[in-house]
Amino acid sequence: MLDSPNGENIFLFYLAWILGIVSVVSNLILADNLGINKWALGVFGLFGIAWLFPPMLFTFFGIPCLVGFLGFGIYFHGKAFEKSSKKTA
Repeated sequence: MLDSPNGENIFLFYLAWILGIVSVVSNLILADNLGINKWALGVFGLFGIAWLFPPMLFTFFGIPCLVGFLGFGIYFHGKAFEKSSKKTA
């Protein structure tokens, strides 16, 4: 995809990069509103650093960060679902 000599598909990489940064920011805001522990926010932010530097996404540092990012994202959204399911009409 990124090997195209004409750079035809590079916009897909830029789109994924922008969506990754938006995901980090929105998940940090969600976690802060849920009252998640500060250490979890810090670790999630550390994992999200990989999205700020695109060359790091496909390295031995970036791939574990993305896996950790996914794990914490699932945890945060699980907590949000749990909190919303406890609400009654």
